[in-house]
Amino acid sequence: MSGAPDRARTADLMANISPFDALSPGRLEELAATVTERHLERGEILIREGEQGNSVFVVVSGRLRAYVHDGNETPVVVGEISAGESVGEMALLSDHPRSASVRAVRESRLIELNREAFHDLIADDPTALTSLTRTIVERLSRSIHHSAATGRIRTIAILAAGQTTDVNRAAAELADELAAHGSVTTVGRAETDASPAMTFSRRVRDLESQYDKILMIGDPESPEWTHECIGQADRVLLIAEADSSPRLNPIESELLAHADRDARARMDLVIIHRAAQTMPARVEKWQQDRPGVRCFNLRQDSNLGFPRLARILQGKAVNLVLSGGGARGLAHIGVLKALEEASIQVDVVGGASFGSITAGMIAMGRGWEETRDEVVRHLLGSGSPVDVTAPLIALARGARVRQQLVGTFGDTTIENLWLPFFCVSSNLTHGEVQVHRSGPLWQAVRSSISIPGVFPPVRSPDGDVLVDGAVMNNLPVDVMQAFGEPGPILAVNLRSPVDMAAHDLPHDGAVSGWQALRRRFSPWHRDSAMPGIAEILLRTSEIGSVISSRTFESRADLVFHPPVGDYALMDFSRIDDLIEVGYRHAAAVLEENSQVALESHPLLADRDRGSQR
Repeated sequence: MSGAPDRARTADLMANISPFDALSPGRLEELAATVTERHLERGEILIREGEQGNSVFVVVSGRLRAYVHDGNETPVVVGEISAGESVGEMALLSDHPRSASVRAVRESRLIELNREAFHDLIADDPTALTSLTRTIVERLSRSIHHSAATGRIRTIAILAAGQTTDVNRAAAELADELAAHGSVTTVGRAETDASPAMTFSRRVRDLESQYDKILMIGDPESPEWTHECIGQADRVLLIAEADSSPRLNPIESELLAHADRDARARMDLVIIHRAAQTMPARVEKWQQDRPGVRCFNLRQDSNLGFPRLARILQGKAVNLVLSGGGARGLAHIGVLKALEEASIQVDVVGGASFGSITAGMIAMGRGWEETRDEVVRHLLGSGSPVDVTAPLIALARGARVRQQLVGTFGDTTIENLWLPFFCVSSNLTHGEVQVHRSGPLWQAVRSSISIPGVFPPVRSPDGDVLVDGAVMNNLPVDVMQAFGEPGPILAVNLRSPVDMAAHDLPHDGAVSGWQALRRRFSPWHRDSAMPGIAEILLRTSEIGSVISSRTFESRADLVFHPPVGDYALMDFSRIDDLIEVGYRHAAAVLEENSQVALESHPLLADRDRGSQR
């Protein structure tokens, strides 16, 4: 559907959108006279990949999703476009076919400007071309860094999941937390029934002009009203009380049976656990009948509850990536301490190799002190993790490190963690990075720390051979970009110069292991300046991903490099020193980058405002 929009209103809208924001009010009025208005129903296609383009579109209200087929039957989402954003700019500069398809996620209104009108504009005002170029460059930059645009979330449908009966309390708590970031209103069936003359879509448009967030509360007794909410939603939250039955309700069954998922807003399952709950439980039962729906575990009355969900919906989630590094990974605990002192709450966490251990503790809701105590008790207090055996497969049998990890993580599964978590291992069978996002936590971490030659490989459920994640990806920022939530990515990279002791290593490469052993235990010889086999294997396992780590660093918003080069890769005895090194470095980096962080990520500004209250 198309038509002529109101000229003054259109000019006001375009004044805040690139590439039109550089134009004078008079020029905007002229341009507004040349545009047409488009109306899309949910699921309607605006642009098809491969077709010739002749127009740029500006979203007045609603939400669009861009996707490519990329040789696959299943389309790959490359971004979302929300109110106040534009799409299709390349058509104004070239005759190239459209690079992606775009369709409406919800009922949407747009304005369309064709190429001829834009060329007339830049002939009189070249600044419009400069602004357009800036917009395209920014979009290409996101593409290079594999960072999809997500668009602002304005409208949120809140529905009951399973046999949960009341979502009003959850909606009220979420509204309170979102109010710290901007204006919020809630809309229920009763309010809409009070003004039957106005269509719901018109009411939502009016509310979007007044509020930053609109929470629309579904009613299981009124499927028609609930579908109205879904049709106007940028995001759908399925609210579940952890103790209730996970059996699908009729609305959920209908939503999940919908064949075309690209035509609907993203759905998230939010499971609310009691304040006294130490760890989530039974989450797999909720996920079983809701494939493809991301799950968030919230604990009532804590930082692990609605404050985190509000940050995620606001696009201010803190995503933390921890690299491997053997014993040097103990410095991660110090970085966590600095983040806690700066009141920066982690919302999504992932890691490789030793970084997966600290990441797992963070995902369990542990603070830095608890993490240190657990590491001391289970990983360091029970002796070396290397229980030596006949070195046919590895130096270690692997039983002790398994016992240490089970002691640390118990029978916790990744599904039953407070924070979204992943870790990576290296799949030798297929020569690819294996991302662990489900199953027993200790097993995932065991795969991620399987240093080749030191610990035996792990067999995956599919029968593949898995070894240390650092072999292929020691700093999985790219995985976080795909798996994390909108917001800054913080990365801790423990890479350091090659500083292995080699003074006593002969030039001819001939070394007697027996002689080295005698020197090690002889009171008349100084410590041998020669790397041990475990250290050599660990360094070998991580050296291959050094270059990729540097590349992935550039995709993070803030990178920490604790100076751990003076610490041996297998010396776990210096835990306090390593924690202190990580802490001092991270505290200094946060202080040094505070101004930049404030400008780039309002979350850190919220942190500073909170510390002043």
